[in-house]
Amino acid sequence: MFDIYWRDTTYNKRQGNRENHTLSDFSITDYGADNQTIKFTMDFDEPYLLGLLIKKSDRLYIDMRPGFNYTNLFIDWDTDYSEGATEGLDNVYQTNITYYKLKTETANRRIPLLFDWNNTMMINMRAISRNMYWVVIAIIFTQLALLLWRKVGLLPLWILIEYMQLVAFMPIYNFRLIPYLYDAFKPSLVSHLIIFDETPFYTGLDNTFFNENYSNYWLSIGRLSQAFFACIGILVVLLIIHLVFFLMSMCGKKDQGD
Repeated sequence: MFDIYWRDTTYNKRQGNRENHTLSDFSITDYGADNQTIKFTMDFDEPYLLGLLIKKSDRLYIDMRPGFNYTNLFIDWDTDYSEGATEGLDNVYQTNITYYKLKTETANRRIPLLFDWNNTMMINMRAISRNMYWVVIAIIFTQLALLLWRKVGLLPLWILIEYMQLVAFMPIYNFRLIPYLYDAFKPSLVSHLIIFDETPFYTGLDNTFFNENYSNYWLSIGRLSQAFFACIGILVVLLIIHLVFFLMSMCGKKDQGD
């Protein structure tokens, strides 16, 4: 009944590039109880390459197929239609006694950023991401131990963590990363002490996001709050350490005076 296809950002009528890409698979999952809405799933060959650009987007098109005979759809077979009653009614749906013509014979919409975890490429990158969490943690602590042992200062460690923070929060900026590529970078979030998928003690903000860029990569307010509370905790620890050393220094001065 319909032609369903998509066009990428290189589609250009003037330059002669008019390629319509077919879907890998299309299936209807639910026809809906209201007889007006259907639910369906679509499979793209390389879903991780779609929806990356903001100003110029890949688009999905659904067109009524030219030459398709629509007159025999949804006919009330209990009604005795006279011969020839449905002739000349192209692109028309027929119900009991009323004929309906579709207002729109073609429609399109922007293809959003896609995360298809059934895709082989994205499955592999997610596996790498899960393993990289432990690798990144090991690198940070190993470098900390080596710098303390060599007594050369912690500046290289702070620079490493700073770059990891910039990479981890790249989706916040006004551009998008290929989904599976960001999954390889996402372990850098441990440098912000964002360690848990679900925020401990309070999960109410794990499904709340500042805007669409944050939601595309699951940087929820709950996860960002982990970094906030971790920084507050580190600040409290530093203040306590300074207070302890200050009190120790005051006690030393008092002993010297006696």
